[in-house]
Amino acid sequence: MKLIRRYIRQHVLYGIVGALLVLVSLYAFSLFISEIDKVGRGSYDLSSAALYVLLTLPRRIYELFPTAALIGALFGLGLLANHNELTVLRASGVSINRIVSIVLRLGFGLMVFVIAFGEWVVPLSEQAAQNLRTEALYDRPTLNTEYGYWSRDGQRFINVRNIHMSGELQHVRLYDFDKEFHLERVLTAKKAQFRNGDWHLFGVEEKIFYADTVRQVFSEDMRVQGLLEKDLLKILVVNPEYLSLWGLYQYIHYLNSSGQNSRIYELAFWKKVFSPLIMLVMVYSAMSFIFGPLRSVTTGKRIFLGVIVGVVFHMFSQILHYIGLVYNLNLPLSVATPAILFLLWGIFMMRRVE
Repeated sequence: MKLIRRYIRQHVLYGIVGALLVLVSLYAFSLFISEIDKVGRGSYDLSSAALYVLLTLPRRIYELFPTAALIGALFGLGLLANHNELTVLRASGVSINRIVSIVLRLGFGLMVFVIAFGEWVVPLSEQAAQNLRTEALYDRPTLNTEYGYWSRDGQRFINVRNIHMSGELQHVRLYDFDKEFHLERVLTAKKAQFRNGDWHLFGVEEKIFYADTVRQVFSEDMRVQGLLEKDLLKILVVNPEYLSLWGLYQYIHYLNSSGQNSRIYELAFWKKVFSPLIMLVMVYSAMSFIFGPLRSVTTGKRIFLGVIVGVVFHMFSQILHYIGLVYNLNLPLSVATPAILFLLWGIFMMRRVE
C-alpha cells in the first residue's frame, strides 16, 4: 500500500508542478512584455525589467496555486485513468475513498506549504520588486519598510507611514539637510493631499534648527513641492494582495482605529484565509471529474475542461467578492460561498459514482 500511495501522489504532484510552471511562465512572459514599454525611463533597462518579473514570481505562484492544483490533479489522475491503472487499483481492492484520501493528504501538505509561502516569501519578494522598480523608474533611492515608505530628493529625506488607496499620504515626515548634511528642518504632518499640482500638508508641526536653538511652528495647512511624484503613488499604494495575513490584520486595525474604510483590506484578508482551503476543494473537485462523468474522456479534454472550470470559478468568485464590497455583505461568506458551492457539487458527483 505504501508503494501505491507514493505512486499516486507522485503523479498528482508532477501534474500540479507542471501546470504551475506553465501558468507562471505564461503570466511572467505577458508581464515582461508589458514592462518593456517602461524600459528607458530613468535607469529602468531590460535587466531591471527581467529582475522585477523574477521577483514577482512568488506572488504569481501563490495566486495560481489553486488553479494549478485543479489542472494538475486532473492531468495526474487522468494519466492513471487513461492507462487503466485506476481500474486495476480498484479491482485489487483499493476503494475510491482510499484513493481520494491519498490525494487529499497530499493536498493538505501542499496547503501548509502555500500558507507558509504566502506569509513569508511573497511579501518579502514583492516588497523587493516594488523597491527595485520604483528606484529605477524615478531615479531616486527608495525603501518600503514596516515603518513606511522612505525616499530621498536631493537634501530632503521623506518618510510616509501610510499611503491610502485614494492617494492620500498619512503621517508624513520631511527631513531637510544642508549641503554638509546638518539637519535644518523637520516637518511632521498628519496627512497630505495632492491638489492643483501641489502637495498640501495638514496638521503640520515644523521644527527649524539653528546653531543654539530650535524654533517650533504649528500650522493647519501648508503647501510643499518635491514631496512625491503623482504617478509614483500608483506604484507605492499599499496593495492588499501583497501583504501577509498579520500585515493585513495590523493595517485593518490601523484603518478602523483612524475611522477609515477598511473593507477592501478585509476582503484581501479573508481571501488569504480561505485560499488554501480553496486549493483542497479544487483537488477534490478534480477527482470528481476523474471518477465521475469524465472517466472515459481523454487527458487533453480533461485539462481543457479543468481550465474552463478554473476560469469560471475565478470569475464567479470575483463577482461575489465585489458584490460583497458594494452591498456591504458579510465578507467571509462572500469569499467562502464559491468554494462551498464547488465542494457541494464535487460531493454530489462523487456520490453518484458510489
